[in-house]
Amino acid sequence: MSFTIGADPELICHRQGQFVPAHNFFKSNSSFGLDGCESTAEIRPGFSESPIDLTSKIYQILDYGHDKALDLEFISGHYVNDYSIGGHTHFSIDPFLKLLMDWILF
Repeated sequence: MSFTIGADPELICHRQGQFVPAHNFFKSNSSFGLDGCESTAEIRPGFSESPIDLTSKIYQILDYGHDKALDLEFISGHYVNDYSIGGHTHFSIDPFLKLLMDWILF
């Protein structure tokens, strides 16, 4: 494994157009969990070597969340209903590969 990609998108939950705290539906230690704040949900797909695989994992976790509460809507963005949310994309590269790339490119 020389290169991996991961993510942790954050979401706000709505039911019938109104905000509902994520902790009403999800546990903090789940793949569809909480982001250190009980009001915000977080998707934790783990890491992948392929962006397509990562996207598939995110889709599967969203599908699980939807199955858990069919009438929930998940809203993402950087600022929703006075809540600042976000998420991150993570990249990791093997140190040896990085040295090799640095040597080749520079």
